[in-house]
Amino acid sequence: MPYNLGALDYVTPSRVLYDECKDYCKQRRERPLDANIFGMELKKVGIERNRSRTHGVGEYSYLGVA
Repeated sequence: MPYNLGALDYVTPSRVLYDECKDYCKQRRERPLDANIFGMELKKVGIERNRSRTHGVGEYSYLGVA
């Protein structure tokens, strides 16, 4: 899961990124972080989360993650 903090035009829905993380952990036979801990760890390294609305539905996304 590469990320480029200089390219904030990349936006990835939080559920998609977390699902990728869970799949990665499953392949390595490791226990994934809980979703809230995962989000806190991303924030520690400077990856910000944003909430947007599309057709009345709110969704969190991570900025700068492709």
